[in-house]
Amino acid sequence: MRQRVAFIRALLSPQPIMLLDEPFSALDAFTRLDMQKWLMETWEASEQSIFFITHDIEEALFLSDKIVILSTNPAEIKDIIRVPFQRPRDESLLLSYEFLDWKKELTEKVQNKPRYRKVKIS
Repeated sequence: MRQRVAFIRALLSPQPIMLLDEPFSALDAFTRLDMQKWLMETWEASEQSIFFITHDIEEALFLSDKIVILSTNPAEIKDIIRVPFQRPRDESLLLSYEFLDWKKELTEKVQNKPRYRKVKIS
């Protein structure tokens, strides 16, 4: 409930962008998914821009329209990926072959592993 109150406060502020730094990292998987869905519903109603920081690739793919991958020390932009999934998004997306292919591709990209592409990332 504290997370929801913090989001409502952020939404009610007159700022054009909401900044969220790992807001769901301490939550269990079921609560995290509920909060992600709630955040998407809230965003669709307000259309306020959200800058969302996460280390969770699945979360980034599910919530984002664009993902910025940063390098480590010093942090520089390594890549910018446009997420291909249409909105509104449903949790069934999380188990689709396309989503899992993208998750694998992004994991390899973040870990600097060689790529064996099934999907094209632009």
